[in-house]
Amino acid sequence: MAVRRISEQLSFSGLGIDSPQTDRLIFLARPDEVTARCISHVAYQLKHKYRLNGRMLRPELFHLSLLHIHDYCQFPQEIADRAKEAASCIAFPPVDVIFDKVMSFSGVEADPPREDSYALVLLASNGAAELTALRKDLALSMMKAGIKLRHKLHFKPHLTLLYDKRHRIVEDIEPIRWTVNEFALIDSLLGRDRKSTRLNSSHIT
Repeated sequence: MAVRRISEQLSFSGLGIDSPQTDRLIFLARPDEVTARCISHVAYQLKHKYRLNGRMLRPELFHLSLLHIHDYCQFPQEIADRAKEAASCIAFPPVDVIFDKVMSFSGVEADPPREDSYALVLLASNGAAELTALRKDLALSMMKAGIKLRHKLHFKPHLTLLYDKRHRIVEDIEPIRWTVNEFALIDSLLGRDRKSTRLNSSHIT
């Protein structure tokens, strides 16, 4: 499967074995542009309703995490290649997702965890079981390929809107519908100015 770049070429020169973790390999699904704009509108309304100060994620950064492989001190080309090959064998039908609730996640509930903040997330009432099954298939395919995983057994499909200080919010919202028909392996560059590179994408058929 060919590699597709969606951001500028990243440079990893000068990174040694003792360097801090810089690269996160993660399988995720991203909403289409129309759905992302709808989600952004809901996020804007909630941010002002609850007087939250955290910066909203940009629409192009909205995603639903499926499987966090691991964080690395430099880009793990060999592991990424094995992960792409293993994922290419997965056959799964499109998943109709309905987000109809927003709630707070403490940082330790996030995947991967963020102990310094709370996330405001959308929760799916429809499609959660199918996404959980897809995550299981991904995890099994990675383990068969000999790839060590850093993921939690508990999985609650969600889409993060923003991070902020401690808050407690639970609210039903007008349903947002999204058909997940593709997932991608992403190299997310860790740090303040985070960028990501799409390493491959797999259509769900």
